Amino acid sequence: MTVPFSLLLAGSLAFAGPEKGPHFETEILPVLTKAGCNAGSCHGAAAGRGGFHLSLWGSEPEADYHAIVNEFEGR
Repeated sequence: MTVPFSLLLAGSLAFAGPEKGPHFETEILPVLTKAGCNAGSCHGAAAGRGGFHLSLWGSEPEADYHAIVNEFEGR
């Protein structure tokens, strides 16, 4: 009995599970740091900037995630 390759592929994809989005601490936070978004001269300042605050240099990733996702309705 020969099983078509497309059926094997479809079956293997079904077991792969749902795709996961980017990991905040390893994929998003480094981009914010490289761009200077969480620097002391931007949103990492004690008062933040433009009403938005991030931890300085990403020192509190959980708080930064919450700020990005929940504040200002995630715009």
